Amino acid sequence: MEDLCKPVELAEVKEALFDMKPWKAPGVDGLQAGFYQKKWETVGPSVYEEVLRVFSGGKLDARMNATLISLIPKMLLS
Repeated sequence: MEDLCKPVELAEVKEALFDMKPWKAPGVDGLQAGFYQKKWETVGPSVYEEVLRVFSGGKLDARMNATLISLIPKMLLS
C-alpha cells in the first residue's frame, strides 16, 4: 500500500513507455510510442513532468483520453 503513495519516478515512466509496442496505433497527438522511445533523451523530461503534474492532482487534459474508432467494412467475395 505504501508504494501507491510514493511519487512516480522517471525510471517508472520510461519503463512503462518502453513496454509499449512502438509502432501500434498513434495517440491523439498523432505520434506512436516508438517516437517517444527513439527520442526519449529529448522528450523524456517533458513526458515525465506531465505525468508528475497529473499524478499530483492536476487534471488530465480530455484530449489525452480520447479514442478514435474507425469501422472497416468487410467485403464478401462470392
